[in-house]
Amino acid sequence: MLTLQDYLSVITLFEERNISRAADRLDVTQPAVTSRLRRIETAIGAKLFERGRNGAIPTAAGTAFVEVARRVMETAAEAAEAARGAARGVGEVLRVGVTQIAARDEAINCLRKLREVAPELRLRLSEAPTAILEQRLAERQIDAAFLHPPLYAGGLTTLPLGERPLERVTYCSTGKDAGEIGYPRGDAPMFTSALERLDMIGGGSESVMAEADTVLGAALLSRAGFGSFIRPAGLETFADQVPESRQILADAPMLETCLAWRTLNRKPGLRALITCATEVARSPKSPS
Repeated sequence: MLTLQDYLSVITLFEERNISRAADRLDVTQPAVTSRLRRIETAIGAKLFERGRNGAIPTAAGTAFVEVARRVMETAAEAAEAARGAARGVGEVLRVGVTQIAARDEAINCLRKLREVAPELRLRLSEAPTAILEQRLAERQIDAAFLHPPLYAGGLTTLPLGERPLERVTYCSTGKDAGEIGYPRGDAPMFTSALERLDMIGGGSESVMAEADTVLGAALLSRAGFGSFIRPAGLETFADQVPESRQILADAPMLETCLAWRTLNRKPGLRALITCATEVARSPKSPS
């Protein structure tokens, strides 16, 4: 049976691609790393690295092994943290991701209700664009995320929480036909789709003069005179400045917000969050 140190050794060698550097990080000798790797490969019946003048190059088996090994190390760390928390009389840690947009209403409402029903639960919140949060979910780095479909990773379940129209906003016009501020497709597929619809009604991809991976970044660029940008209607980015112009995009897709989680994740804290989110989703929505 492999030990956590075995998993750590393979992960370190995978990252360093060099036995000498891996040994330094692990604070052991090079022969010890070589011996351990040979024992691991014998135990699992597969060669994990091709070793030669170019260093230690992972095989397909090695890459697959490391992907799971990282999850093993994360699970072990969670187990230790859960035990320490139980010993101190505190609850489990629930890792939740959120986009800037979802943080406005949906996430707050769900987390407020969660606080009421599970006050012993500890939360670890991180903010990122949808694409990054989806990846973190798939890689088990977080337990749940408030984000915006469509999602593409397998093994995820989603709960729709609401939707809102998109609007085209300009904070500061420069008189130089600055054009549109874009979003990278990988980070914001819905916003990119909205921009493409604008192109179809008379714009063009050449009109995108700058890009930002968040709405806050796009608003910053707009204030600097780079042009207009797309955001959810009613999402006031700067409290101290009113946009020069704003227009609801009637033909653009609605922006949906949902709670997403790995279907097989059975954490009690996650189940509590899903229950709270379901109640929020069913409650009457006030006008934005």
